[in-house]
Amino acid sequence: MAIKNTRRNTVYGYPSPQAGLFPDPIVAARSPLTSDMGEIGQTWVNTQADTVFTLVAISGGQANWVQSGGDGGAGNFSSLTVNPGPINLTGTTNITGDTTVTGTLTSTLGFETIDGSVTAGNTDNSNVSSNLQVLKSRNNGVITLGDQLGNLVFAGFDGTGYTTGGAITCFNSGSAISANRIGGTLNFFTHTDTATPNPTLRMSIDQNGIITMAVATGGTTLQVSGGIEAVTGSVTIAAAGSGVILPGPVQVISGAGAPATGLALHIGDLYINTTAASATTRLYIATAVGTWTNVTCAA
Repeated sequence: MAIKNTRRNTVYGYPSPQAGLFPDPIVAARSPLTSDMGEIGQTWVNTQADTVFTLVAISGGQANWVQSGGDGGAGNFSSLTVNPGPINLTGTTNITGDTTVTGTLTSTLGFETIDGSVTAGNTDNSNVSSNLQVLKSRNNGVITLGDQLGNLVFAGFDGTGYTTGGAITCFNSGSAISANRIGGTLNFFTHTDTATPNPTLRMSIDQNGIITMAVATGGTTLQVSGGIEAVTGSVTIAAAGSGVILPGPVQVISGAGAPATGLALHIGDLYINTTAASATTRLYIATAVGTWTNVTCAA
């Protein structure tokens, strides 16, 4: 495309003291291509999409046109300040410096920070603070039962791609959806130290506050350095043959019927028979590993 370069750099019709020439803007019903050459600093106006581009470089026989920032736009910026907002970005926008937005910043593609961080601060003289909100709708309408509400993913590059090391997800787990009624369940995942494609579900907190922990991959599922207190209610061990292990170690277990020899793991272990028919079969003590001896109880 031919480039016009006929007008002098003038302000209000007076010649510039520098008497420099600048090219006319290119006006077309399309966006520029890398083959559309011009002069550095020249602008291109796409009348069909109402967008403006600037030629920032020519390298290897290709032109680098950068779209100006703004609503519906994309571009490259060394810094960006929007006051007041909002600003809507529907394309790819690269910002290499600090960015300040005093209004709302909306992106239809997402946000990515490279070698940086995202900080949400609040300097208001009140008791409110900043929020990190993850919102879900279906085309601005009501969600469907079971929809995911948000994910927080932690991943690392393994040489070929990013693999999830841990994640926290939330999904709708209620039985109905109505005003102020969105039942939610939080799931916590971690990745094992093996070459597997997906992380493993470790813990869930459902809409009723019930906490469910999965069996650990080796070792004990829950380790507590301090104490555990049941303020109300009881501690229930549902599996027969399981019990409480005390320092020593010594375990206290229960089950229906006489204990299996394999349950006697430590000298001093206690076994309570929940279906004992006589005083001599109610309580057993391990006198050796693999050996139970019944204790006569009061009738």
